[in-house]
Amino acid sequence: MGTWGTGFLDNDVALDFADIWDSYISPCIREKIWNNEKIWAFFRDVYFRNRFNVLDSDQNSEILALAVLFNNNSLEKPDEFRKILEKAINSELRRCVLDEWEDPFARRKELVSFLKEEGLERRKLLKHEFEGLSIEQEIDNLLPFVRRIKEMVNAVAIPRADDDFEKYYPSFFNEIDKLLIERIPRPISYTEQEMKLIKLRFMLLAFYVGWKSKRPSSKEMLKFITYAEMTQGYLSFNIEIFGEG
Repeated sequence: MGTWGTGFLDNDVALDFADIWDSYISPCIREKIWNNEKIWAFFRDVYFRNRFNVLDSDQNSEILALAVLFNNNSLEKPDEFRKILEKAINSELRRCVLDEWEDPFARRKELVSFLKEEGLERRKLLKHEFEGLSIEQEIDNLLPFVRRIKEMVNAVAIPRADDDFEKYYPSFFNEIDKLLIERIPRPISYTEQEMKLIKLRFMLLAFYVGWKSKRPSSKEMLKFITYAEMTQGYLSFNIEIFGEG
């Protein structure tokens, strides 16, 4: 990572991140399309894909840059963002990370000062904060939906409103949504080529499910793939920022 100072925008990673803000977020702020919650939802769900790794210094630089950009635009940070920011700063304050800087003392001073300005806690990160969900935790998250799978099929096939569907909607579905729109950073509208890419990815996903389940006939598989093709990429993604409001 190219750096030329200890400021949170004084490195290549942060400047690239700021370019994304200027291209996609600044227009939304000017037109009053998005508020602070929607802006955070975009970065959390689409950019970071809900995967935060405090050991990733580049990502920590992006989170710090995001905090500065929120401040520069007088935007209040959602509590979820503040918690992630606190972890990122405390991770960057580890001695092994500070020692990588040309002036570790200046970098530490900058980070500690920012912690105080933001009203965040200077603390040692706990072991579980360096890790993601355990296998057992993910199983516990998925089981409530799977146990009601017939009800859930009816909810989407009819379709109809279903409180349990909303309540137990698996975050795994969000991961599939993010995979389908990966590297397509257009939160407001899609180009024709982007829609084509989403359609092709969806067709491959249909093929993959049929292939790996080893149950459908060739005719059934082709029918399923055709259904995917017929969407033309017009899919409804369960990501907050794509909604109205």
